[in-house]
Parts: sequence; structure tokens; C-alpha cells
Amino acid sequence: MLIVVASVLFVLPAVGMDNFFNINEDNAIEYYGVNADLIWIGDQIAQTMGPFTTLSPFDKIPVTTNTFAVDKNQTNDADELLINAAIIEVEDQYAMAVRFGVAKNTVNIDDDNAITGPVGWAIGYYPDNTAAILHTWNGGKTWEVQGNTALWTGLNGQDISAVDEWTAWAALGSKEGVGGAIIHTTDGGANWNLQPLPDGINEAVKGIKGLSRSVAWAVTLGGTVMRTLDGGENWVVIPHDGVTMKQINRIDAKGDDIWIADYGSGEYGMIHSPDFGVTWRQEQLPDVYDGPMGVSIVSSQIAWAAARLTTSLYRTVDGGGAWHQDAPDVYGPHDIDDICAPDADTVWAVQNLGLCGNIIWVRLANGEVISDIMDPTTGNYVYEGVTCFDEKTVWVVGMKAYGVDPSFPEGVILHTNDGTTWTNQPLPVNDVALWKVSFAGAHR
Repeated sequence: MLIVVASVLFVLPAVGMDNFFNINEDNAIEYYGVNADLIWIGDQIAQTMGPFTTLSPFDKIPVTTNTFAVDKNQTNDADELLINAAIIEVEDQYAMAVRFGVAKNTVNIDDDNAITGPVGWAIGYYPDNTAAILHTWNGGKTWEVQGNTALWTGLNGQDISAVDEWTAWAALGSKEGVGGAIIHTTDGGANWNLQPLPDGINEAVKGIKGLSRSVAWAVTLGGTVMRTLDGGENWVVIPHDGVTMKQINRIDAKGDDIWIADYGSGEYGMIHSPDFGVTWRQEQLPDVYDGPMGVSIVSSQIAWAAARLTTSLYRTVDGGGAWHQDAPDVYGPHDIDDICAPDADTVWAVQNLGLCGNIIWVRLANGEVISDIMDPTTGNYVYEGVTCFDEKTVWVVGMKAYGVDPSFPEGVILHTNDGTTWTNQPLPVNDVALWKVSFAGAHR
């Protein structure tokens, strides 16, 4: 049985096909959208499943109504019902109904493909070094393979960034560093499309970070910084005069701030623009043996960083004016490959030691550094990517360690919602090594 639901929203300037609804595990109506300022007021109305009611555009109805507005006889080619009106913009005791398109939330309430949890993507590569993309619509209870790999054969997965439940970007590059690509989805991964790089750019795209459906940043292995303001229709090179980048490993962006971990520039490898790419500067990491490998932004003032050949973690609390070794030598000799900081005093880190890997949960409290070291796979996998919603809700991806039973899957996805108990999530394929992971609404 197909069911279409509608919802009550507060101060939504325009409704379109990119916003959608869902039925949660309690059969209550949920709204998923891209506007962070939306306020869910569903508790103010009766959340019933009927009866079906057809409203004309701009009809006013009481907030206490127990009906929702659809035309139950109108369907598209996929036999999905079309929502004919939605309740938005509460005015006193009434709500405005306006017409908008297809009901993307049209689901079978028993359908395993209904969005029932966080939406995310993981990226890695097949044995022939062609990028592989995995997707989940239910927090990782199930993962699916996405994308037409014929479009990017020989380019492996370098990075991925989820903007919302429908929108994500991925960075691709050859193993040798020559040749790269950016791919993009606007339909939840049903289609992944190549986007044109600026003229003359023909190297691996090492990192990418989407800020909205329109704005994203990307950087190549050799330090070319690119930005799009139109959803990737046009990528342009952003100059960084006076700042030379040599070998990029990671990028993060939030608001006007962009930080880049330039491993090739050693102790001065934290590259920062505080003004949306207008100016750039090099910032020094103290007491490093090698260059930075990872960066995670908390706010315009606070960011964390990790460097190669050390397991010390670095933090700035003044917008990059000074970096401090606030969590020295949290575990082992080397090196931390990715980090995710959910707040100023917490950072998750992952290690690839070749023969084994570790997940490290670091907290700063009362002048002390608390580090929990975990290896949920007991030496079978090394870890390369991490994302987090908060200090306890985390996903980690990685690949098989050296010398492990060849019958084991090449990749692994681990999840915790309490910071200590990890679940090994089922994979749809066994021949994909995983590199990075990103969830809509998470800090990475």
C-alpha cells in the first residue's frame, strides 16, 4: 500500500520537490529538508493518516485539522501520488496551503527503502582503482552501491561530502595523481554526474566539502583550490597568491572559513582562508615531525588538526592565530589519517598502521586529556575515514589490514551511538576498500 504524507512547517519561503517527508518507526510524520531554520510543529496537529482531502492553492485551514492535502487520484509515471498542497507559514490560527510537485515521500510503509534514519555516503575503490560509492538511507542498517563506474574508470575515490539527503559531492583521482574528477548527485544518488573542471586542471581532486546545494569547495593534490557557487555547473580556480601548497591531504570548510591540510608544507601546512577565499595564510603547527594530514572545523574560532608521524592532536581557539598541541601523543607512534570534531573539547581520530588500526576518542576535561583507544575488528582492518554527529554518534570506514584472511571483505563500516559499543554494518559488496564517509547533517 502506497501512502503519502504531508507535514506542517513554520516560515518556509518556498516549497519544492527537494523537500520531502517520511513516516518514522512510530508511524508519525517527519519532515526532511535543507533549511536549518525550519521548526517542526507537528505536535500541534493530529498526526493521522486521513481522510484524503483536496485543497485549492492558498486555501486556509485550521491548524487543528486532522487532514492533509493530496489529490489521491493524481499520480506520475512511477505510480507515485502527487502532493497537491502542503501546510506552511502559520498565521495566527490558520495555515496556508500551496501547491507543489511530486511526493518524494511516497513509500510503502513496509518498504525497506523508506528513509528511516540518517542518510550518508561512503567512498572507496574497487581492485582496479575505480571509485566505488555506497549509500545508506537508514543510518547504515543497509548500504547500497551507487553510480555508473564507466564514467570514471581508473579514478579512485578520494573524498565525499553529503550536503543533505539528496545532495552530495565526491572527489576522484588517479593513483598516480594525474587525472581527476568531481562527481555530484542531486537525487539521493540515483544519478551521479561528472562536473567540468576548470580549463587546465588535470590532477587528482584530493578533497571536497559541500556547504549547500549551490556552494562547495574542492582542492587538488597539488594545491589548486576550486569553488562553485552554482551547484557545480561552473567550478572556478581560487587564487592563493603568496601561499604555495605542495601536497594536499584534507580540506574542511564552514561558513567563510576554509582550512586545508597541506602535508607537503610541513609545520606550516595549515592553510587558512577566514574570508571565503579572498585571502590565504599559512599557520604553524608546533612540534610536528611532518606535515598535517587532517582538519576538522568546529567554528570560525575553533578547529582541530592532525599531522603525520605523530598521534598528537592540535587545536586552535582563536581562528588560527595560534595552534597548540592540546592532546599530545594520544596513542602509538603514527599516524592519524582522519579526524572529526563535534565540539571544542572532543575529537574522533582514526589510524591506519598497516597491520592494524585504531579508533581514538579524545576529550579535554578539567585540564586533562582523556583518550579511549578502540579496535572493534581486533586487527583485521585499518581505518581511513570518520564522521560524527556528536561526541557519541560516529561512523568509521576502512580497509582490510595486511595479511588478513583473504575471504574477509575488503572494506568495513563501523558505527557507534554510545561512543564505546561498535556495530559492523553489512556491506552490499565484498571487493570495495573504503576511504572516507560523510552523513547529511554530520560534522563531516
